[in-house]
Amino acid sequence: MREDFLLDPHHQHEAFGRITAVTRLAAIYGTFGETDPQTGLANRKGLDAALRRLDTEPARRVALIVLDIDHLRIVNETEGRPAGDAVLRTIARRLAEAPKLAAFRTGSDEFTLLLDDCAVPEQLEAAAAAILDALMVAEAGAAASLPKVTMGGALGGDGPCDPRRLLREANLALCYAKEHARGDFLAYRPGMRRAFARTNSVAERVGRALNEGRIVPFYQPLVDTRTARIIGVEALVRLQTRRNGIVGPQDFSDALRHPLLGLRITDAMLRRIAADVAAWLAAGIPFKHVGVNLAPADLLDPKLETRLAEAFGRAGVSLRHVVLEITETTYLGRTGGDVSNAIRRLREQGFLVALDDFGTGYASLTHLLDLPVDIIKIDRSFVERLPADPASHAVVSGLVAIAKNLGMRVVAEGIERLEQAELLTGIGVELGQGFLFSPAVDAARMTELLHRFSATGMVHPRRRVAGLPVGVC
Repeated sequence: MREDFLLDPHHQHEAFGRITAVTRLAAIYGTFGETDPQTGLANRKGLDAALRRLDTEPARRVALIVLDIDHLRIVNETEGRPAGDAVLRTIARRLAEAPKLAAFRTGSDEFTLLLDDCAVPEQLEAAAAAILDALMVAEAGAAASLPKVTMGGALGGDGPCDPRRLLREANLALCYAKEHARGDFLAYRPGMRRAFARTNSVAERVGRALNEGRIVPFYQPLVDTRTARIIGVEALVRLQTRRNGIVGPQDFSDALRHPLLGLRITDAMLRRIAADVAAWLAAGIPFKHVGVNLAPADLLDPKLETRLAEAFGRAGVSLRHVVLEITETTYLGRTGGDVSNAIRRLREQGFLVALDDFGTGYASLTHLLDLPVDIIKIDRSFVERLPADPASHAVVSGLVAIAKNLGMRVVAEGIERLEQAELLTGIGVELGQGFLFSPAVDAARMTELLHRFSATGMVHPRRRVAGLPVGVC
């Protein structure tokens, strides 16, 4: 079904020679004078005219897809505007060749697709899958494939079609897909409206916190399991409420995934982290590394290296003190190839890179062969079953051996009991973090811990240290 929905993209130049998007759309919708000069497709005025015609044709069964090119801005900034224009023309040409589909360019990186004879969800899903497949094929002779696209769609339904509702629902599905399924397609569902309203509410809340300086780092110690000395920290994002409460990232995770808010959150964190690390180094603390978590949008930002260098450079902190942490889920997503290239560039600049939550994604061991990282952090889901579960023991032992053979260091996350720390040390895990040592604490409390336990080992975990929070050894 996919083959006859879109023409073979390898023969697109032949198809385009036979019929252009302009004449095709003009024949169907009478949209002469309403074309986009860059792509030859009808523009937003053409779409408006096409939607108005739906009011006079109630028997038609149609669907609408809104398509957004992922990260076209990056293509323009890194390869030049002509390269971005070529991407637009190629995508427009492939869309124009599709039967039972009219394509409109409705934004700088957006296309809207009107599908005829599309009455049921299965037809819409099949059409979207065919579009994604066709746009994944590189141009003949091109060095790289096209950028990925994200799409949202909606069905007109069985009764008379309300074109404005159809467009609203398709746009809402696109927004939802950008948050939850970037690089893929999602069809509109009624629950999306409520979910998107919640997302907007969270985004507004985080935006206010950013403007008021209430996005702050908390720090969890990274401990040498052999000596119990603190050798570094991981910086974890927190939102401080106006009443001085602390909110964890689980309550604003949508904002962390947002392409713009994610960058702003990282920048706010970088400024504070750099200042804290500078203060610790100035105090003579034998401090090695701070782990900085990067948002998915950071790894697709061509200015990431500059942002990092400027933030730590202004504070006078050498980049050798910085470990950049990415989650396995981020790497294994549809933009994995782009992320892998970004990681290589960062390591070339001298940054250490850690793969966080290792073991929670699919095909983890296979990807270790291709992913250029220095450190893997074994997810707490493996550690929490130790030492009672023999299978977890075997898995962790195997991961440690593989990582060491690949020249990578290993950190165990989520260590909560002394027997876990002892077992992990015995199988070769030299670095760990978790509530056994300390929860994440604010900068002032972390300064206290560093002064007490960076030069000498921490007190035995089963003994309470006066003045320190419960759970700190």
